[in-house]
Amino acid sequence: MNIQEHEQKNWRGEPVHPVDEWDHWKMKLEEYEDIRLVYDLLVLAGTDMVLVHKMIEHVGRFYRLEEADHAAGESI
Repeated sequence: MNIQEHEQKNWRGEPVHPVDEWDHWKMKLEEYEDIRLVYDLLVLAGTDMVLVHKMIEHVGRFYRLEEADHAAGESI
């Protein structure tokens, strides 16, 4: 019996990966592979992924605020 036969897969049929939480069904496979590669490179470089997640939250909030301003007709 091959151990890979029992490896958990994501919805794409790929091995489960931490970036799967950001994988949207509208993303192309190439986009998914890119975000996965970037994540792996950051981990290999010894980057603190908790800080990366915190930065993502800050940037996401910024874009949500910008979108809300735009939807309200506000601009600076």
